[in-house]
Amino acid sequence: MKIRKFGKVLVLTAVVASMTVGMLGCDRKSSDGIDPEYVAQLEKECVDLRNQLQSLQNQLGDLEQSIVLKSYTLKAVPNAETKGATVEMTAAPMHFEEGQIATFRVSLNGSEVATATGTWDGNAYTASVDLAAEDGYTYECVLNQLDGSENEIVLSSPEAPLYESCVYLASGLNVYCNMFVENWNQDGGKLVLTTGYAQVQLPRIGNRTVDYKSSDLVLKQGEIELQRVPVEMPKGEADGSYEIVLENVTFDMPKIEDQQQVDLWLEVKLTDGQTLTYNGCSWFMENGSLSLAVG
Repeated sequence: MKIRKFGKVLVLTAVVASMTVGMLGCDRKSSDGIDPEYVAQLEKECVDLRNQLQSLQNQLGDLEQSIVLKSYTLKAVPNAETKGATVEMTAAPMHFEEGQIATFRVSLNGSEVATATGTWDGNAYTASVDLAAEDGYTYECVLNQLDGSENEIVLSSPEAPLYESCVYLASGLNVYCNMFVENWNQDGGKLVLTTGYAQVQLPRIGNRTVDYKSSDLVLKQGEIELQRVPVEMPKGEADGSYEIVLENVTFDMPKIEDQQQVDLWLEVKLTDGQTLTYNGCSWFMENGSLSLAVG
């Protein structure tokens, strides 16, 4: 559950409280045996503290008024009929007024694709929309008040993907793998992948029915498999992800003619029998030298 701006409210509240305690000490001064100039200085400091306290209290009030939602959540559930997902919003406003209207609005690439009016349950608004399996959604909650004012709150977007699996629905619904080669070299008859990265991402939306089983790096020339190197991917930080940093993986380099090429593939086997493939890199021979294919 996301909490909006509460950190600033708590900090300001703590500052106001500490300054109030300090000012109580100012009010308990005694002039017995104290230099009058020192007493005057303390009185001036107390006035300054009172002014600062009033300013902070005003800021705290303004900040509390500016918080539109005190909490919200987004939840996506696979939708077999649309081959996409149903996304549900729950949004609790900081201040509720009779006649207030909440609208759940979803856009993709700058165009609105779905809206739903929220239902108030006494604590929060709920609304849901059916969406296609696409990546890049933006979710907003729009609160309309009786006085005609309107507040638009971005819940999650590509710029701030607080609910990443909802923003990237296609990726969240599907399983995929990828890899890239950062550095490599040719050492005699060897092709060495010095640094690279490989990843498998399982579905993050719905009940997962498949898991990672095994993976290999496969060097090919056309459809001919030249060499296969197993790589075991440990679990990554993200839910359903497996990833590995590739270091000093060595292949036997075949003799190839000018304009011929070799490809490095990532092959991933899943527990349901699926095999995922990804072409991570290609090299070609030009004037007797091996070069990385770009594009």
